[in-house]
Amino acid sequence: PTPLCAFASHDYSNAQIREGQADELLAHVKKSSADFVILGGDFNASPMMEGDKTYHKIKEVMTDAFQEIMASIKAWLDPEYATFGHLRNTYTGGKKDPTIYDYIFHKKNTEEPAMIWTKWFFLPFLNTIRSMDNSTISLSDHEAVTSHIYLWKQAK
Repeated sequence: PTPLCAFASHDYSNAQIREGQADELLAHVKKSSADFVILGGDFNASPMMEGDKTYHKIKEVMTDAFQEIMASIKAWLDPEYATFGHLRNTYTGGKKDPTIYDYIFHKKNTEEPAMIWTKWFFLPFLNTIRSMDNSTISLSDHEAVTSHIYLWKQAK
């Protein structure tokens, strides 16, 4: 497969670039011959962003693991699930509006009897100790996302 390169910044709106990257990414997903496709990453796009269709383009083709577990739209507004601007994050917590920018998507990609579903979704707090002052700092300005995704395919 061809690797995809993406550039994103929180400092300006680059919705058109992100949407083009989503189209390119989805072209690869649609060409995949795998029975299941799992896609995760930092998309820097929220479903609530006006004028940015990145999330919605991917959601048309794949299932969002977070939404599968947290079916309520209220979960999108709960800062406890924010992957950017989370209060525990030492870079963005309390400085940026909490929002979800990081996702795990999945898709059944076979006509044969098969299922894929999310059983668990979690945001672990990944941090390290800064040697110069022994303070705890986040590893990134985003929170990681983890999920247990189950795959089942009927044996032939």
